[in-house]
Amino acid sequence: MPDEPDPHLTFVGHTLIHMDRSTYAWVDIKKFEVDDPSNFEAVLRALIAHDQYTDTYAGNGPQPGGNIHGKYVLSDIGVEAFEPIPAADAVATISVWSDRVRDRHVPPVASAGVRQRLEVKVYPLLAAGQVWRFTGATEHEWGFVVGSSEGFHEFVSIDAQSRHVSLIVASDD
Repeated sequence: MPDEPDPHLTFVGHTLIHMDRSTYAWVDIKKFEVDDPSNFEAVLRALIAHDQYTDTYAGNGPQPGGNIHGKYVLSDIGVEAFEPIPAADAVATISVWSDRVRDRHVPPVASAGVRQRLEVKVYPLLAAGQVWRFTGATEHEWGFVVGSSEGFHEFVSIDAQSRHVSLIVASDD
């Protein structure tokens, strides 16, 4: 039996959540619809191959045909760079990260406004599906610029019921 083609992803929107003032930190959410969410690995392959995944996260957006994803060399990223994790672990990672990326002149926790934006816009996406954590790949020559403060945290939530895929990156530049 021939291999099934990877599912088709349609990019449907982008949201950028800024963390507290003077932190240069943000959470980037890219939303997709998928025609066949039944094979999580195939969905991840389709995401990695999508033009939106070529985002450098250094201010110039996706670079179709490019070979950079965040701080990493795109051609070195495969499905094996992702591991399934409980949604609660992804939420905890982003929560701890958001408390660490703060202006050094304010208390060591994210502001109430930041916490509320995460609770409304990020955490429900993680709770809605199977969550995969990106574990990293080869860093490109200027990759140190992205995530230099508290790291580069990437999660993919695949909601098979609604046929939605959310790419969530929390980092700084």
